[in-house]
Amino acid sequence: MNDMMKLLVVEAAFAPAMALLAVVRVISYDLGIALILFTFAPALFPAIVDNYRNKTGWNLHSTVTTTMGEWAILFIFVAMGLMLSVFITAFLSLVWTVLLVQSFLYRED
Repeated sequence: MNDMMKLLVVEAAFAPAMALLAVVRVISYDLGIALILFTFAPALFPAIVDNYRNKTGWNLHSTVTTTMGEWAILFIFVAMGLMLSVFITAFLSLVWTVLLVQSFLYRED
């Protein structure tokens, strides 16, 4: 198995492993959610750079829906007191907001 496949296996197993650890109370739900969400952030930065370089944006419908969903989840985590998840989700919400702004700026009418 080459290195890329090994990384893919680790990435695929990480989220279910964190969920299982949270369910069996090895880690808190807050930590499990935060760790899973943290893995999403690095994947978005190349998209922001690519959008900027090529003056293109992602699908407007998708970015609006996902951005608003991220902000809604953030407020739910605040209400639940899941502060690690709040921190990570706030960061993700901001990143998705950048993608949303790019979708508006670079859209073709």
